Amino acid sequence: VEVQSAGQVKKLKPGEQAVLQTSTHVLSKNRNVDLDEIMAWKNGFFYFDNTDLKTIMKRLERWYDIEAEITGNEGSRKFGGSISRNVPLSEVLKVLKESNIQVIVKDRKVRIVP
Repeated sequence: VEVQSAGQVKKLKPGEQAVLQTSTHVLSKNRNVDLDEIMAWKNGFFYFDNTDLKTIMKRLERWYDIEAEITGNEGSRKFGGSISRNVPLSEVLKVLKESNIQVIVKDRKVRIVP
């Protein structure tokens, strides 16, 4: 596959990804693509593979339009698995609670506490 942007052309092989740096308009090729994560997103799932809680909460912030706060060392805990993006936030937080994560929800703010 060939990808073009601003006169630049990149040939991609299976498993590669084109990345456009919007600030510089430079088109580059990324060979370190996590196809499981990309396919999960395409198919309507969050996918985590040894992903730290801080990164997970950032994804949840964007998807559910919430504000997340993590206190203590909880942000470095790692998780794996997948969950549908179509489930309510309460179901996602239930999974975290089942993993011994203390979650406090008030309005659109989610706090993770030690």
